[in-house]
Amino acid sequence: MKTNKISRVLYRQKKSVLFFCSIALLAIVFTTQSCENEEVIESKNTVTTEEVTKNSVLGNLQTTNNEPISNAKIKLGDQILAISGPRGNFVLDKNDFEINDVLTIEHVDFVTLYKIIAPNMKLFFLMKERVDPIRIGSNDGGVITVGPGGEISIPSNAFSNNGNPYNGAVDIRATYIDVTDDSELESAPGAYIADDGPGTNPYPLESYGMMEIVATIAGTLTPLDLRPGKEIKTSFPILDGDKLNDVNLYELNNVTGYWSESGELTTVDNTLQGSITSVNRGYNADKPCADELVCVKIKVEYKNSDPVCGIRLKGLSYRGFDGPKMPIINGYVYFWVCPNSVFKLKACRSNDPNFSTTFDLTTANMNPLGCTDLGVWTIYN
Repeated sequence: MKTNKISRVLYRQKKSVLFFCSIALLAIVFTTQSCENEEVIESKNTVTTEEVTKNSVLGNLQTTNNEPISNAKIKLGDQILAISGPRGNFVLDKNDFEINDVLTIEHVDFVTLYKIIAPNMKLFFLMKERVDPIRIGSNDGGVITVGPGGEISIPSNAFSNNGNPYNGAVDIRATYIDVTDDSELESAPGAYIADDGPGTNPYPLESYGMMEIVATIAGTLTPLDLRPGKEIKTSFPILDGDKLNDVNLYELNNVTGYWSESGELTTVDNTLQGSITSVNRGYNADKPCADELVCVKIKVEYKNSDPVCGIRLKGLSYRGFDGPKMPIINGYVYFWVCPNSVFKLKACRSNDPNFSTTFDLTTANMNPLGCTDLGVWTIYN
């Protein structure tokens, strides 16, 4: 089931990328001190400036409970660019990646992230901790609870190893991401955008829950595959009382960082039910939030000194997230959002109301030809 495909977002994104790339080397794109002056939950995990050079970029990984994540691999394709340290920090060489590359961030105990590099992106990421593995017999299959009220049903003889039928024990880690929780909304494995492949345009999504399903040979990290013709029955819990019609099921494209439509989910007994045909990746219960994304920009000014911290966008009338990002030319920060939506901007991950503001695009004078200027946001820090 597909609704509201867009026709102009790819063109607008390409224009935006060209604009951003032209100023990337001059703008405050990846600041070498991007974590140093954040709120305590970020700043406690920083490295010193002596560890960062003008040709490098500082990043940081934290759990959804604001604890540092060490020993995570930051990769570009199969190449390991860095490994996070004890405080969750990592340093990347600017020569190792380009704008629009997709970073893979892996840790055995956390849901894998696929992050598309944007010019004004801050490399501060939250990761959702994976649940403990459940061991089943491949010949037997089994039913496993996922999140509060969801489940997956694995048929018998479902797995293969390097193309050969696998009949031994299997460890399953099926981790649910609750997008009604702000931290978990931010820890999504991919962007809130779908791209169904060649000949199609990217389009924005509103999520109703995500899960990652990892299947390995018991007691090892060796991944398994589903045998051809086998399906895992899946149900996503509906957590916030929405009266949903059927929505789409999306599978994360590990190369692009976007989601690809892979089926339908039907509402049954307060769950969204469907089937998946692969494992060791993320899945998303979604529907398009609108025909297209729109670009908005806002000028950020601080009453006192600039704390050099990221700006995050959370959809209030839809479940989506963009950021964290840093202001660039003339103090502006740019976001892609759903049109006719209400969203909140938040600076420094602070809960202080002076560090957040809300916009309603239904009342805004939108620019039909480019990025809509929403004016000045003064943060009384």
